Amino acid sequence: MHEGSGSARGIAVAEQERIRAIPMSLSPASKTRPNDATLEQTLRDAVQNVYKSGNLENLTVRRIRKSVEDDLNLEEDFFKTDDTWTSKSKLVIQAEVVRVDYRW
Repeated sequence: MHEGSGSARGIAVAEQERIRAIPMSLSPASKTRPNDATLEQTLRDAVQNVYKSGNLENLTVRRIRKSVEDDLNLEEDFFKTDDTWTSKSKLVIQAEVVRVDYRW
Protein backbone atom coordinates (compact mmCIF):
# COMPACT_ATOMS: atom_id res chain seq x y z
CA MET A 1 0.00 0.00 0.00
CA HIS A 2 1.40 3.38 -0.98
CA GLU A 3 1.58 5.88 1.86
CA GLY A 4 0.52 9.45 1.21
CA SER A 5 3.11 12.16 1.00
CA GLY A 6 1.59 13.75 4.13
CA SER A 7 2.13 10.70 6.31
CA ALA A 8 4.96 10.63 8.85
CA ARG A 9 6.73 7.97 6.79
CA GLY A 10 6.29 10.00 3.59
CA ILE A 11 7.73 13.06 5.30
CA ALA A 12 10.71 11.06 6.57
CA VAL A 13 11.40 9.71 3.08
CA ALA A 14 11.15 13.20 1.60
CA GLU A 15 13.58 14.54 4.21
CA GLN A 16 16.04 11.73 3.44
CA GLU A 17 15.93 12.71 -0.24
CA ARG A 18 16.56 16.37 0.64
CA ILE A 19 19.52 15.39 2.82
CA ARG A 20 21.05 13.31 0.04
CA ALA A 21 20.67 16.26 -2.34
CA ILE A 22 22.87 18.49 -0.17
CA PRO A 23 26.41 18.31 -1.52
CA MET A 24 29.05 16.81 0.69
CA SER A 25 31.63 19.23 1.99
CA LEU A 26 33.63 20.50 -0.97
CA SER A 27 36.76 21.07 1.04
CA PRO A 28 38.81 18.05 2.06
CA ALA A 29 38.01 16.85 5.55
CA SER A 30 40.62 17.76 8.09
CA LYS A 31 42.52 14.97 9.76
CA THR A 32 40.71 15.60 13.03
CA ARG A 33 37.21 15.86 11.58
CA PRO A 34 35.23 12.65 11.00
CA ASN A 35 33.90 11.96 7.53
CA ASP A 36 30.41 13.09 6.54
CA ALA A 37 28.86 9.64 6.99
CA THR A 38 30.14 9.47 10.57
CA LEU A 39 28.82 12.95 11.33
CA GLU A 40 25.38 12.06 9.96
CA GLN A 41 25.20 8.71 11.78
CA THR A 42 26.34 10.24 15.07
CA LEU A 43 23.59 12.87 14.79
CA ARG A 44 21.04 10.10 14.23
CA ASP A 45 22.42 8.08 17.14
CA ALA A 46 22.21 11.12 19.42
CA VAL A 47 18.52 11.56 18.58
CA GLN A 48 17.87 7.88 19.30
CA ASN A 49 19.75 8.11 22.61
CA VAL A 50 17.60 11.03 23.74
CA TYR A 51 14.45 9.01 22.98
CA LYS A 52 15.82 6.00 24.84
CA SER A 53 16.76 8.13 27.85
CA GLY A 54 13.28 9.63 28.06
CA ASN A 55 14.77 13.13 28.54
CA LEU A 56 12.85 14.65 25.67
CA GLU A 57 13.70 18.17 26.84
CA ASN A 58 17.13 17.42 25.33
CA LEU A 59 15.56 16.78 21.94
CA THR A 60 16.43 20.10 20.34
CA VAL A 61 18.62 20.80 17.33
CA ARG A 62 20.95 22.89 19.49
CA ARG A 63 21.36 20.23 22.18
CA ILE A 64 21.81 17.37 19.71
CA ARG A 65 24.44 19.35 17.80
CA LYS A 66 26.28 20.21 21.02
CA SER A 67 26.19 16.59 22.19
CA VAL A 68 27.68 15.35 18.90
CA GLU A 69 30.32 18.10 18.87
CA ASP A 70 31.38 16.97 22.34
CA ASP A 71 31.25 13.25 21.50
CA LEU A 72 33.37 13.69 18.36
CA ASN A 73 35.67 16.37 19.78
CA LEU A 74 34.65 18.83 17.08
CA GLU A 75 35.35 22.51 17.32
CA GLU A 76 32.73 24.43 19.27
CA ASP A 77 29.72 25.40 17.12
CA PHE A 78 30.98 23.29 14.20
CA PHE A 79 27.43 22.57 13.03
CA LYS A 80 26.52 26.27 13.20
CA THR A 81 29.59 27.56 11.39
CA ASP A 82 30.17 24.96 8.66
CA ASP A 83 28.31 26.07 5.52
CA THR A 84 27.22 22.57 4.57
CA TRP A 85 26.52 21.18 8.01
CA THR A 86 24.45 24.10 9.32
CA SER A 87 21.45 23.08 7.24
CA LYS A 88 22.34 19.43 6.79
CA SER A 89 22.60 18.74 10.53
CA LYS A 90 19.20 20.31 11.14
CA LEU A 91 17.62 18.20 8.38
CA VAL A 92 19.26 15.01 9.63
CA ILE A 93 18.06 15.63 13.19
CA GLN A 94 14.53 16.51 12.10
CA ALA A 95 14.29 13.50 9.78
CA GLU A 96 15.50 11.17 12.54
CA VAL A 97 12.93 12.59 14.96
CA VAL A 98 10.17 11.91 12.42
CA ARG A 99 11.53 8.41 11.78
CA VAL A 100 11.80 7.54 15.48
CA ASP A 101 8.38 9.07 16.24
CA TYR A 102 6.89 6.94 13.47
CA ARG A 103 8.35 3.76 15.02
CA TRP A 104 7.01 4.57 18.51
